[in-house]
Amino acid sequence: MMHTLQRSPFAWFQPSPFTWLHAETKAHRRANVNSLKQSDSATLSPAFDLLRNPQHYVIRLAMPGVSLDAVDIRVATNQLSISGKRSALTLQAPDTSDQDANEDEGGSTVYQGLGAADFHRSFTLPEDVVVEKIAASAENGIVTIHVPRRMEQEPRRIPVGRSLP
Repeated sequence: MMHTLQRSPFAWFQPSPFTWLHAETKAHRRANVNSLKQSDSATLSPAFDLLRNPQHYVIRLAMPGVSLDAVDIRVATNQLSISGKRSALTLQAPDTSDQDANEDEGGSTVYQGLGAADFHRSFTLPEDVVVEKIAASAENGIVTIHVPRRMEQEPRRIPVGRSLP
């Protein structure tokens, strides 16, 4: 005996391509509502690259949305600590002439993943660094720290002479 399975051809139809995102965002908000009440910002460890060459180390950290004034780099003993604070960003429509997408005109933010956050990352420095010459710069959300290395000196031969007068 053969059974025929009847399915509606519209069973998987979603009225909007963003329906899944809306449902996922609502679930995400519900799951995190308690943690958001406890703290207004998250603490993140920024992604980083660590490069080494004979002259120096280079540390590059991703700190998107953090202003230069909010980045703090400190060295204590052999610990390099980098911290920063990103304020919550206000989202606006990319094109302000598009009144339909602007929140002031009845639009709404679908998802905001760039909320307020604190950044912190620490590194233990090796013995061959020159702490006094560490320098940092920032561009396009990347903080770059140059940590000079102490150059090894060639052994110096000390001649042995007659006794000194």
